[in-house]
Amino acid sequence: MSSFTDFFKKIFSAKSYFKSLSKYSDVEILQEVHQKGLLTTKELAQRLNISWLDASHRLGTLNMQGALKYLSDSTGVVSYALKEDIEDFTSLQNLFTGEINTEAILNLSEECNGQAQPIHLCIMADISMKEAKKHFRKFKKKGVLSTVYTSHWQLRYIAANSMTSTKSYLAKSNQYKQIATKKTLLQDSDIIKLAIESKGKLSATSLCVKKEIDINLAQQILDSLQERHVFDIHVNENGTIEYWLNDKSLLE
Repeated sequence: MSSFTDFFKKIFSAKSYFKSLSKYSDVEILQEVHQKGLLTTKELAQRLNISWLDASHRLGTLNMQGALKYLSDSTGVVSYALKEDIEDFTSLQNLFTGEINTEAILNLSEECNGQAQPIHLCIMADISMKEAKKHFRKFKKKGVLSTVYTSHWQLRYIAANSMTSTKSYLAKSNQYKQIATKKTLLQDSDIIKLAIESKGKLSATSLCVKKEIDINLAQQILDSLQERHVFDIHVNENGTIEYWLNDKSLLE
């Protein structure tokens, strides 16, 4: 495809996205995903009575913005789920007092145990994910929020100058210490070799058993490799999440 064609394809995609945005906000899309648990493009199009193309653009954009993650089943059908756990949309929305200021951000952070992310602000203030991310960057510059990285270099926001929030974050992510300790003992090549031996497929449970490691550690390692495009995620007929090697030549 020529660069000229690519250019017009991008323009068309952007127009379609913003046209859809005028009909349904990001929050409404996220709420549909939350209510269903897993949602396909076709299902979203039917539930909101929008075109398949609009639904595809909306879900794809929210995925790129870090609000959604996707899973693929054995037939190749892609479903989307929330990337962050949202227990109750209403409780987040009730926090909003009409202004996105320091007090609002700190209240949101407290509601989320010191770990509020842009998706939480998006829901609370009914703004787009793009706007929410801008606000988070702004409050980081102001010193209201701080950023930390997980052992897989995922950016996370926590409330700055709050020992309670920081301790809460560290307590919840204590598994990262375990990952850092065992990372030197368990290399990426070990996981890939194990996947090859397992016909290109691994689950967190199988990795846990075969390498005798904690199940949370196994999950984090596989997620890290998936984010680096070593694996693709699939859901088998039993509902088990499997990680499939992308490089099929390794299985020959």
